[in-house]
Amino acid sequence: MGARSKIRILPIADYVLSDKNAVERKTAEDVLSTLMDRILFEREQIETKRGPILCGKKSTKTVEEQQEYLISSIASIGPIVAGALLKHFGSVEAVINAPEEQLVKIKGIGKITAQKIRKIISAKHALESPKE
Repeated sequence: MGARSKIRILPIADYVLSDKNAVERKTAEDVLSTLMDRILFEREQIETKRGPILCGKKSTKTVEEQQEYLISSIASIGPIVAGALLKHFGSVEAVINAPEEQLVKIKGIGKITAQKIRKIISAKHALESPKE
């Protein structure tokens, strides 16, 4: 149909459509959470009237926001479930170290998601540094 595409890992969004638009796939839970946090419309820069940045800048966030962001970056974990995990376990370290049996006790975490979390946390990185 004439569209050009390149496959690569993006720092933000799932699809970059142009220099002005990008699309990110979200679950219904993520969309609601984003609307509640009022961050959905920041990309469009309603208040600041600035253009989007593909690389993004690290913003100063509270420790709690950074913890939630870190946990919600795990596949299948949105901000609401990340908050529930952190509330239950008390820290990122405790979430990371939690066994599957404990993870599934959290609303929004099923057996498959718990397995994914453990796999992501314990898997060796494919690009290990060369041994000297």
